[in-house]
Amino acid sequence: MVSYLGRDNHLLGLKKTDMQCVGRTKNGMRCKNEASLLVCGHHTWQPIAFLLSAVTIIGVFGGVYQDVVKPISEEIASDELTTPKNNQAAIEQITIPVEIESTWDEYSELDRKAEFYVVRSESPGMQTVIFSGAAKVEIPKDGMTVNEMISISPHKTTKTNVILPKSEQLQKYLDEGGYEIQLVLFNQYGRMFPHMEQKLFDKEIIARGFRYLFRLVLSK
Repeated sequence: MVSYLGRDNHLLGLKKTDMQCVGRTKNGMRCKNEASLLVCGHHTWQPIAFLLSAVTIIGVFGGVYQDVVKPISEEIASDELTTPKNNQAAIEQITIPVEIESTWDEYSELDRKAEFYVVRSESPGMQTVIFSGAAKVEIPKDGMTVNEMISISPHKTTKTNVILPKSEQLQKYLDEGGYEIQLVLFNQYGRMFPHMEQKLFDKEIIARGFRYLFRLVLSK
């Protein structure tokens, strides 16, 4: 920035530089010398030192990122891709075939909501429930529903499946073996079936399915 010092100076062609040096003195204060550019002659080295320091810092951080941060981030990303979210994809859907033989003379209804209990034998005649939950009864392919309940034809056997919820703990019990499972089904009145089966909680055993004798129990 150039300014003329009054009319006389203008006539004489005299100029004054009003830019102050941006360099720093030893005590950290800004230099008070005038400069034609950013710094005066005494502090010409400071911009060069600043650029060199910046390049050095960028290089150090770049090396740390390349050698440390990037490999760790890539490993984490790889684990996220290979590990199913919440392990849900690795958990099998446990489906148990069910046959319901009706001895009732009229149509009746089966609630689609079921219950299951995984039990462990503690001693002869004594068992402990270690896991329980709600299950869902599938609608048979050729079946009908009434008020969201499965219609059971009289004097016929209805085949369907009971689907257990996906659970890491439930899958663990199935893989370990040595436990038993009981399925509880309900009719339209909320009464349990008089006949309930309890079988070994084993893949081969539960694949054979459960068989129930359906007898409608009316409230008195």
